[in-house]
Amino acid sequence: MNLEAKNILKIVKDNKVIKDIYLSGIQLNYFPIDLLEFSWLKSIDLVDNDITEIPKDIKILENLESIKLSYNSIKKIPKELVFLPNLKRLEISGNPLIEPPIEIVNQGLDAIKNYFIQLESDESKVFEAKLLIVGEGYVGKSTLMHRILYNNFNKEITSTEGIEIKTLKLDINDINDFKINIWDFGGQEIYHSTHQFFLTKRSLYIFVWDSIKEDKYISIDYWLNIIKLLSDSSPVIIVQNKVDKRVKNLDEKSLMKYFPNIVGFYNVSAKNNIGIESLIECIKSEVFKLEHIGDSLPKAWIDIRIHLQSLEKNYLNFNEYISICSDYALDESSALFLSRYYHDLGVFLHFQGNPILKEIIFLKPEWATNAVYSLTDTKEVIENFGQFNYNDLLTFWKSYPRENHIYLLELMKKFELCFEISDSKEYIIPELLPESIEKIPWDYQNNLKFEYHYSFMPKAILTRFIVLNHHLIKNKIFWRNGVLIMYEGSQALLINDYLNKKINVFIYGENKSDVLSIIRKDMNYIHKSLNNPEVNEMIHCICEECKESNNPHLFNYSTLRKFQSKNKKTIECLKSISDIEISKLLGYFEPIEDEKELIKEIHKIVSEISKQYNDPEIAKKQINKYILLQPNFFGLGININKLIEDYFKKMKKN
Repeated sequence: MNLEAKNILKIVKDNKVIKDIYLSGIQLNYFPIDLLEFSWLKSIDLVDNDITEIPKDIKILENLESIKLSYNSIKKIPKELVFLPNLKRLEISGNPLIEPPIEIVNQGLDAIKNYFIQLESDESKVFEAKLLIVGEGYVGKSTLMHRILYNNFNKEITSTEGIEIKTLKLDINDINDFKINIWDFGGQEIYHSTHQFFLTKRSLYIFVWDSIKEDKYISIDYWLNIIKLLSDSSPVIIVQNKVDKRVKNLDEKSLMKYFPNIVGFYNVSAKNNIGIESLIECIKSEVFKLEHIGDSLPKAWIDIRIHLQSLEKNYLNFNEYISICSDYALDESSALFLSRYYHDLGVFLHFQGNPILKEIIFLKPEWATNAVYSLTDTKEVIENFGQFNYNDLLTFWKSYPRENHIYLLELMKKFELCFEISDSKEYIIPELLPESIEKIPWDYQNNLKFEYHYSFMPKAILTRFIVLNHHLIKNKIFWRNGVLIMYEGSQALLINDYLNKKINVFIYGENKSDVLSIIRKDMNYIHKSLNNPEVNEMIHCICEECKESNNPHLFNYSTLRKFQSKNKKTIECLKSISDIEISKLLGYFEPIEDEKELIKEIHKIVSEISKQYNDPEIAKKQINKYILLQPNFFGLGININKLIEDYFKKMKKN
């Protein structure tokens, strides 16, 4: 233990009045056993160390209410910790946890307790993995899946529309019937935005490409980046298919340098059964290495899953699900923990937080998502640039029960794929909008100019923003790559520049900073849902030289905020070497000279009229009545009543 930790522990030992101890970021590589002597402690902070294990003897600390263990190297949470009688807060993110499953830990302390309670009754080890096959359309993903499953070639197989899920059972390392759930993702671009919701962590990926397509590196760059981003760098196998027709070499060394999660390169022909045996051996080896393999789960959870899958149903209503769970001695609270666990794994879909979707559990995710994909593939919807009416669904979803249309439509909203136009029962799918419009009605003078710069730019960021902010769209001006929004008199234009990995934002009006806050809030939400892609927020310099330049200096938004936090008023433009007011860069409203004179006049009026009254409430009425008769004073953002109150406080002091 380092000297700093020893000194802190000595101080605590000699002072029982100290209830909270902070040992964060001091390079501890084990849990300080001395802490177990301090039974009076209420909170412990051990964030950002290298602790690998929590001792079971932590049960001694019965007064402990909070423990922070984030960003260590802990793999297992002992049940003795979570059942401490007074523990209310456990922070443990950023650890390579294996037990309990991370999907349980992410639900919080109550879910972890429930897991251990269920485990006590009976437990089973689970040998099951998820294999996702991704890539562009028409490269032979479905044919490859068929070859892996059935060891034959089926020339009747067509391109996957949406998602297809099949199960493969193999004998791996003395484990009989090791279960691999294979997800085959349709490669057409319209599907990419929804696929992002199912690219899960703790899975094995196969990226399929063929040398016939000339855009191979564009495809490889997109898919390897999206897997790295959304799956938390899960292992991926690169497979070149159709080598019976043509073979091309990749720069494997460079790819592995940028994407260290690549575990192998294989050249195969699903048609002629070339290279398939070696590929399957690689799959067997890699799935067995996944950290969650052999997880212990409560036997009741596994039995419930088997029961639900044996029903051969596409969906189940919530009450039916609760009834089945009660047959296995799970109350409603435990059943909800379980449904969220399987939802996070992609086994079932249950959106508990949505008032409509919480009433249905999609037992077959592909059934629900393929309904969504079928609508985006419908000729009439495509030709109508993504617009459809609710009643159209009777035709477009005729193979789906009518009573489920409301749930499937809500699922599209949940995935931020569509929105309703002002309670009209008319809906828009922004991904099907025209890519451009003839003329953008916008004046680029006196704008706050803001940019998002991406290292890698996932698909559909702007279309999701359009769905989230459809209520702010001005005069129905929006297209696939742009939108014009309005808020309290100020306007913003957002334009997608996918080629340069940028989104450009132009804001005009008096409330620029407020509009920017709205945009940043929703963009941050979208980024978080995409596992936080690397992005820089940049603001154009407003000095005279930069205003006239096609290549102005750009300030990093976080740098400007940091300057503000240190009470810095200006920052230097590296182009013109001018000092620029930070408040103006960020769009804060600064009164012009004429307005400053009007504000002075208002202060004078408040002072003169308030002198005539002893009661501030009467003064407020008289002054507001006077101000209402003076149109020049409108829109100055002055709180008259606050001025009056301040005047009377000042008079009272005097």
